[in-house]
Parts: sequence; C-alpha cells; structure tokens
Amino acid sequence: MDLRDETLIVGTSPAITAMTLQLCRDHGFAPRLSAPSSDIVTATVLAATGVGVTLVPASMTHVNIPGIVYRPLRMRAPVHMALHCFYLRGNDSPLLAAMLQTVRHYRAHLEALPETLPAP
Repeated sequence: MDLRDETLIVGTSPAITAMTLQLCRDHGFAPRLSAPSSDIVTATVLAATGVGVTLVPASMTHVNIPGIVYRPLRMRAPVHMALHCFYLRGNDSPLLAAMLQTVRHYRAHLEALPETLPAP
C-alpha cells in the first residue's frame, strides 16, 4: 500500500503529527490530511469507517477493532520516538507500580539494543 494516495488521519499529538509529516517528506511526498483526531483510538476508529489511514505504534496492533487491518511500514530508516511517564510522587497505587515496572523493563530492553537497527 502506498500512503501517498491515501488520506492520512493525524493530530493525536503535535509531536506525533510532526513526526508523521516528516516521515512522509522523507519518503518523497506531502500527505493529504483529514481533519485532526483527538487521540490514537479515535484515529483508528475513523480509519475503520473509511475516513483514511493512520499510523500507530506496534503496541496498538493488539487492539482488535472491526474493519481495521494493521500493516507494518517499510521504512528507509528506523523510527523512534521518546516517551515520557509523569506521575505524582508518593502515589502508592498498585496499578502505577505495575505500569512503572513495565516501563522500566521496556527501557532496559531498549537500552540493550544496538544503536542502529536494520531496516525491515
């Protein structure tokens, strides 16, 4: 599938929108944009209704939405985005503790990867 001919649903955040537009420019085209979406789930549901296509992180591919098919992108270079986790100090929520444990495990896994990953 060539994204150059598709309507792209963006707007889930300024950083993701900027990264998406830069990816399109890096691959030689300016995308046709839909009205912006407020979040990634809404963007995905809009894609399911035929409004366009949207880019999602690999973790989103586990969310089953009727009408949605996930396809990996063929990239010229690996794409990474910094994620940050903010929370109130002193919060003793078990859910927060579990999430932070997952984030720390994932970060340790990423730090063990080579600096440059091969393109898919």
